[in-house]
Amino acid sequence: MQSSHLMENWNITFDCLANTANTAAATVLEHALDSPVAEIRERAIACLLRRSEQSSHFLVLRRLDRRDAAWSARFAQPPVRFLQSLRAALVSDDAELRENAYQVVLWGSLYEMIPLLVNLLERPEVEQAERAGEVLLELTRRLADSCDHADSHQVTSTLEGTLEQSRRALAIGMDRFAKHQRREVIQAYLLLIRENSGILRDVLRSNIHPARNALLRLFRDSTEPAVIRALCGFLRLHEIPTAVFGVLAQRDDPAFVRCFLRQVGTEPPAEVRRNLKRLRHLKWLSQLPRLLPQLDEAEQAVIPSLLERISIPSGEALTVLGTVLRRGLPLARAAAASCLGSHHGAEANALALQAAHDPDPRVVAAVLPQLRGRGIAGALPIILQSLQSPEPLVRRAARRCLNEFSFRRFLETWDMLPPDVRRDTGLLVKRVDGHAPGLLRAELASPLRMRRLRALSVAQELDLVFRVESSVIPLLQDEDPAIRAEAAAALASTNSPAGMNALKAALADPHTLVREAAEKSLLARELRRQQTTPECPGGDEPPGTGSDSGRDRPVARPTPRLVESTE
Repeated sequence: MQSSHLMENWNITFDCLANTANTAAATVLEHALDSPVAEIRERAIACLLRRSEQSSHFLVLRRLDRRDAAWSARFAQPPVRFLQSLRAALVSDDAELRENAYQVVLWGSLYEMIPLLVNLLERPEVEQAERAGEVLLELTRRLADSCDHADSHQVTSTLEGTLEQSRRALAIGMDRFAKHQRREVIQAYLLLIRENSGILRDVLRSNIHPARNALLRLFRDSTEPAVIRALCGFLRLHEIPTAVFGVLAQRDDPAFVRCFLRQVGTEPPAEVRRNLKRLRHLKWLSQLPRLLPQLDEAEQAVIPSLLERISIPSGEALTVLGTVLRRGLPLARAAAASCLGSHHGAEANALALQAAHDPDPRVVAAVLPQLRGRGIAGALPIILQSLQSPEPLVRRAARRCLNEFSFRRFLETWDMLPPDVRRDTGLLVKRVDGHAPGLLRAELASPLRMRRLRALSVAQELDLVFRVESSVIPLLQDEDPAIRAEAAAALASTNSPAGMNALKAALADPHTLVREAAEKSLLARELRRQQTTPECPGGDEPPGTGSDSGRDRPVARPTPRLVESTE
C-alpha cells in the first residue's frame, strides 16, 4: 500500500516538473539525470523531452550516449516540441550537439527531416555537408524500404504524404545541384521513385542542367539497385534521351545485366521493343561467358529473343547464341535453338547439329524442324532416330518434320510405288503418322471395292493386321469373293481366338478361293504356334505383335523414296 502511494507521488512530481513553466524545474531534472536509481534517470529524460524550452531538449541531446542501446528507444515517438529543437540542433555550430541530433534522426527514422537534410547539403562546411548527405541517404533508404514492405493501405494513409514531400524536396535539391555538388541527393531521389519521372528525362536532355553529368556518372558506375532500376526503366519510356542509350550500351556488370533482362522480358511491350531497336551494341554480350553463370535460368532465356530485337550484326548474334547453347541452362538453350532458325551458314548449321544432340528434350524439339531446311547431310537419319525418343516432346517434333510422310498421302501413291519401295516407305510412314491404324480402319470400311482391297494389301505389307483385325474379320462376309480371300490371307499374321474362329467359319465359304486362303492361314498360324509360343487370348493386339515387337520394327533399308509434296 505504501509502495503504491509512493509511486503515485512520484508520478505527480515528475508530471509537475514536465509541465511547469518554472525554468528551475529543468535544473532539478538535470540533477535527476545523475541519480543512481535507473527509474529516476529514465523519468527525468522523459520529462525533459516533454518540456517546452529548447534548453531542456539540448540538455538531453548533450547527455546522449550512442554506445548505450537504451537511448534509441527513447526517441521512437518524440514529442512535437522536441522535433522543433532537433531541427535547431541540426543547424547548430556545436559539432557534438549536431552529431547527436543526426543520431536521433536515424534512431527514430524521422523521415520528416528529409527536406531539412537536403537544405543542409548546401552548408559551406564540407564535413557538415558530407554528414548530412550520409544521413539523408540512409534515411531515404529506410523510407523506400518501408514503402516496399508496407501494404497498400499503409502506404496510402501513412507514408504517401511523407513520400511526396520528400520527392519534392529532393527534386529541388537536384535543381540546386550547382550549390552543393552532392550526389547523395540524386541517389536519394532515385530511391524514392518507382517509375522514371519527367524530371530525370529533363535533366538528361538539358546539356546545361547542373545535375546532368552527375546523374550520368551514377548511371554508369553505381551498383545501387535503385539507380540500376531507374536506368533500365528508361526502356519503358516513349522517348529516351540519347545519353541513356550510351550508358545502356556500355554497362557490363552482373547487377545491371540482370535488371536489364528482367526489364526486357520474353514478351516486352511495344515501347521496349521500339527502344531496343535503337541499340546497336551491348558491351555485356561480349562478356557472356563470364556473366552467364551469374544469371538464373529465366534471365538467360531472355537473351536469345533479345538478340532478335536489337540491331547488332548477325555474326555477333550467332556467337552469343553459340555461347548460350554451350553454357546456358536448359530453358535458355531451348530459346537459343529456336532463334537459330533465323541464321544460316556453316556455323549456324554446326550449332543446329549440336543442339540436335542436346540432353534436354526441349532443345532437341526446338531445333529438329530446322534441320531439313538447312540441307544438312544426315539430317533425315537424325529426325528418324528422334521418332524413337522416349520423350513425347521430341517424337512430336520429329513427326512435324516429316509431315509429308502421311498415311493418307502414302495410300494415294501406293499403286505408283515399286514393290521394294512400298514396304520401306510404308514402315517409315507408320512410324511418323500415329493416325495410320485409324485411317486404315476407315479404308477397310470403304464402300469402294478397290479401296478395301488396297487397304488389305497395305495392312499386310506394313504388319498392321493385328492392329485392325476387328475391321478385317467382317470382310470375310464381303459380297466380293476376292476381298473375302484377301481378308482370310491377311488373318494368317494374327494369333487371336477371334481371328481363329473367323477363319474356321470361312472354311465353309461357297467360293474355293476363299476356302483355300482360310486353310493356308490356319496352317500358318498353327506352324507359328508350334515354333514360338502358345496363342494369346483376345484383342486386336496379342503379345509379341505390338508396335514394339521385333516383327513391327523395319530392318535397315535405303532411305524411302516417297514422292514429297511440291510447292
